[in-house]
Amino acid sequence: KSKTLLDGRSEQTMPQNPISKKRKFVQDGVLYAELNEMLMHELAEDGYSGVEIRRTPMRTEIIIRATRTREVLGEKGQRIRELTSAVQKRFGFAEGTVEMFAERVHNRGLSAMAQAESLKFKLLGGLQVRRACYGVIRFVMESGALGVEVIVSGKARVQRAKSMKFKSGFLITTGRPAQVIHSPWRLLPAEVTSGVHRQGYSPRHDEAGCFGYPPQDYASPRS
Repeated sequence: KSKTLLDGRSEQTMPQNPISKKRKFVQDGVLYAELNEMLMHELAEDGYSGVEIRRTPMRTEIIIRATRTREVLGEKGQRIRELTSAVQKRFGFAEGTVEMFAERVHNRGLSAMAQAESLKFKLLGGLQVRRACYGVIRFVMESGALGVEVIVSGKARVQRAKSMKFKSGFLITTGRPAQVIHSPWRLLPAEVTSGVHRQGYSPRHDEAGCFGYPPQDYASPRS
């Protein structure tokens, strides 16, 4: 291809090879996984609950979901600017092409990652495993979830590793509804792996999805 310059001359340009959709999906998935792991360690004590990446031709928007957005933003937005600079250097973005925002989680009890974090701190604080898990289950069910499952495996207080499961409510294990919101946490000092699996639907739902989405077989009554 040729490109006409301002003085009338023509410049030969090489055709650009567009990236395939398969390669693009892989790149987006790797970026999300690495960014999620980075923010999970950086914002663990601030109620980090997930991240969303929105790409445009001019810039990349990163939305951080957390229960304590004030701590994520920092004083006068200093911490969010530091995170933006770290992400640009870590993933090779050009200067000024990344914008980061903080979105508050409306219901902490319906966030599996927030509850896994709460369970982690309870176990590290020395609370009994059964008591800590039932406390998380009670809080999640009172928040409006249809079902919740907590799995704790590893060496809790004995030499032999074992796995404990705690369930409550309505849980679907097959089909598309089984794709629930889950969040694993690994506690290296205690050699324990804990995870919270929450049913991804809530009877108290709304159109925006702030309080969950209705099940596929849910029929809303109409007058």
